[in-house]
Amino acid sequence: MFHGNGKFLYSSFNEFTNQDIIELLKSNGLEVKEERGNRVFPVTDKAQSVVDCLVKELKKYNIETRLKCAVKKILVKDNKVTGVELTDKEIITADKVILATGGKSYSSTGSNRRRL
Repeated sequence: MFHGNGKFLYSSFNEFTNQDIIELLKSNGLEVKEERGNRVFPVTDKAQSVVDCLVKELKKYNIETRLKCAVKKILVKDNKVTGVELTDKEIITADKVILATGGKSYSSTGSNRRRL
């Protein structure tokens, strides 16, 4: 399921359930629907609606987000992440970094490699 050492994700999966994410989406005004196979989607049928909802949640906690940018490298000093360097050479310093990427998982569903 996960390449490399995916075990670090286990604690997150045990603490944050599918129902938790559904409630998070709903609490930010995004209604969801259940389709065959118990699959849950936004009623808008747009992944961007989920992105917008998550960005809205991050803003509640004054967490800076950057969308539609390409990261050249994660900056590390003394075995600690200190930020990122973007491909346009901009440096963003941070105590913590979450790098989320997309990919072409099921092209028949409309997913693509477009950057968010």
